[in-house]
Amino acid sequence: TNSFYVSSGYQYQDFLFHLTYASRNDRLDIMHNMVASTAEFALLHSVYQDLTESRIIGDQRSFTVGIRWDYTQNIALKSDLTKTYYGDEVSHSHTENLSFLIGVEWIF
Repeated sequence: TNSFYVSSGYQYQDFLFHLTYASRNDRLDIMHNMVASTAEFALLHSVYQDLTESRIIGDQRSFTVGIRWDYTQNIALKSDLTKTYYGDEVSHSHTENLSFLIGVEWIF
């Protein structure tokens, strides 16, 4: 797996504006069963195979833009908009996701 992110922000009075770009590129080397499947290892082998087959092998990129407003000294309002792109190398499918998050951070 190769991954990285770059983030930048600008603070103006009580507001913080930020941008983030993130990238992840998965490469999965499948381990083949080197031990004969026995009754003792059957469950472990089955779980391992299920996890290996369900893992997405591909790329993920996301772009985030957000704002934070320090309402008071101990309360901040936050909002993020993220666009994420997924690519699956096995099925050659591509998916996009757009998420909008709103939050309140309270320090007591």
